[in-house]
Amino acid sequence: MSNKDAGSTTSVCPSDFGLEAFWLDGQPKDSPAGRHINQCRQCQARLKTIEDEAGQFRQEIYPATVEAVADRVIAEQSVFKGLFTRLFFSPRLAAVAALGVLIVVLTIVVFPPEQSTEKDDGYIGIKGTVGLQIVCKRQELVFRLNAGDSLVADDSIQFVVAAPGPGFVMVVSMTEDGGLSLYYPAGSRQARQISGQEQTLPGSIILDDSRGAERIFVLFSTAQFDFEAVKQAAARGLSKSGSIGELEKLPLDVAQTSLLFLKGGA
Repeated sequence: MSNKDAGSTTSVCPSDFGLEAFWLDGQPKDSPAGRHINQCRQCQARLKTIEDEAGQFRQEIYPATVEAVADRVIAEQSVFKGLFTRLFFSPRLAAVAALGVLIVVLTIVVFPPEQSTEKDDGYIGIKGTVGLQIVCKRQELVFRLNAGDSLVADDSIQFVVAAPGPGFVMVVSMTEDGGLSLYYPAGSRQARQISGQEQTLPGSIILDDSRGAERIFVLFSTAQFDFEAVKQAAARGLSKSGSIGELEKLPLDVAQTSLLFLKGGA
């Protein structure tokens, strides 16, 4: 082979991605890859495989995945449909791209932004403030308390707190008549300092046989605060809201989260 011939073609088979790039580019015959493929039966067979896979994907896989979901969620966004179509002409990129689009679409449909304050890890609370998880024990049964659940006398509850950083934490409970109980810390009317990491607060609360709704608040601040300030805020909040069902947050300048449950139910 002369030097001129060597410069016009290549004896090295292109990589899979190089072959796909040649195919996506319209298979120009005057390109080095095109001249090589014209002389290489192995690359011709590889190119045929790419074409077959692309055809199968467009006819079978693509309509059953991305197109169906995208048409339902963004039916009016024709610009996105065109983008999807161009992306999925490459069979090797198709699976990855389809997975990515499905994740985005399902995130929009299943987890719409700012419509839920409960995290997947079971914590109640807005991300970036303070999270509360209440672990219950009823004889040998251990379970997590969710909003609206019912507990009975002698059930015990324990608090797991996830704070955004080091600071001071307090847990209080309010009944329907406005009564406020200090659940944590025990033996002190001052908020207790914590490290800021997720931690189970020491001690547990054994429920009495009273009945009705009860709301638990977890309060967090980088500055110390006391129970008296919380009581005053709770009285103002209940007076304004009218019920503990509506009082999700105390009028107090601290990060907080609350959970309403029922006592006396089965």
